[in-house]
Amino acid sequence: MGAHYTLETGGASAEVIGAANGLSEADLEAALPRAERAERALVEAREEGLAGFLDTPLHGEMADAVNEAAAALRGRCAVLVVCGMGGSALGARALLDALAPEGPVGLPGGRAADRPRILVLDTADPAVVAPLLDRLPADATTWNFVSKSGRTLETAAVYGVVRSRLEEALGAGWRERVVVTTDPAEGPLREEARRERLRSLEIPPSVGGRFSALTPAGLFPAAAAGVDVRALLRGAAEAAAGFVSGDPDRNEALRLALWLVLLAERRGRRHHCMAAYARGLAAATEWWRQLWAESLGKEGRGFDATAAEGPAFQHSLLQLWMQGPADKAFVLVEVEDPGADLVVDAPGPPGAPWLARRTLGDAHRALAAGTAAALAAAGRPVLRIRLPSLGPAPLGAFLQLWMTAAALAGPMIGVSPFGQPGVEEGKRNAAALLGEGEGDRRSRVESLLDRMRRPR
Repeated sequence: MGAHYTLETGGASAEVIGAANGLSEADLEAALPRAERAERALVEAREEGLAGFLDTPLHGEMADAVNEAAAALRGRCAVLVVCGMGGSALGARALLDALAPEGPVGLPGGRAADRPRILVLDTADPAVVAPLLDRLPADATTWNFVSKSGRTLETAAVYGVVRSRLEEALGAGWRERVVVTTDPAEGPLREEARRERLRSLEIPPSVGGRFSALTPAGLFPAAAAGVDVRALLRGAAEAAAGFVSGDPDRNEALRLALWLVLLAERRGRRHHCMAAYARGLAAATEWWRQLWAESLGKEGRGFDATAAEGPAFQHSLLQLWMQGPADKAFVLVEVEDPGADLVVDAPGPPGAPWLARRTLGDAHRALAAGTAAALAAAGRPVLRIRLPSLGPAPLGAFLQLWMTAAALAGPMIGVSPFGQPGVEEGKRNAAALLGEGEGDRRSRVESLLDRMRRPR
């Protein structure tokens, strides 16, 4: 049991769902040397400067920096637009949806008067960007451009458009409306921040984009929304303290990674599905999808990853999950205390009198438990993660759990969980089509695209 969550693996055990579907004690025992090697590999990656996310919860200066930057917005910024792609947007969205004062359904009136409304812009689609620029007042909107490398094409394109609009509207004052979050020393965005004397925040060099949720990439928007970022980091640090053993019984990140890897390899469950029974965690499941798929999908290996929101998926995906191909393992994430709750009045709603004097929380929890039991009864492996509440510390622990599990699963299946060479190839092609380089790549890409357009 973690300090801020519990991990239950019984629903994926042979004892519960049968030897053909679940893992036995013998399966786990045989994999112990492999788990120990994965833990050693992560220690080595940390020493090589590849796994800095393990240390970010301990960096109190990051909390100081983002709180200071957030305080500078107070009372003078109506809207903060976070421009980033992939991990530079998904981490912020996960934190905001779960913890921002507006709440997970974005109701008006929940935001403090001196705090900005926050939008996460993870596209360069002109149909989205153009109306946004037309509607947001230049003198009351701050733009946060986030890119670890400083070379993200979409972010660079939006920056170019926004800067010219701000200069036209505000003159030299445009600089006061831009915050840059990037590598502390290198990259075009860092160079631009130095040249133009822009306010900037630093993503540690040893932290990759999809592992950056608990760096200023995610913490600054969260702090601007009023989230207690110190509590976030504290929860992550308390979880990370338990991830230092090569024994899966003492290291829950290692246990989580090992179960999912073994279910894939030994029971054919190579499609991993996460369903969160809390509206505030919907964006966190999308963050997990990128983390799991991009970290592990290399060299012909890895796992499909599907993110879903419970109980809505029960009316769309559950039929497939119950009776479709037996190639999936499931992770159900539940929040035990929803905060506010409502009682169903007597004599109960039509068709469900047994709901009388129960609460909406009772119904929500029953749907999660009922689905877990149905999947297990059908021989579908189910892991359950329970958070006591949806607060900063449990969420920080949850994010740290999964980042560590992904970093451990990589060496288990023989790939590096850091880097994304497949993604980079598409980016290089796009840059070539737009004029970067000598033209050889552009010619090859244009030729391939031309052949793809031809009818058979």
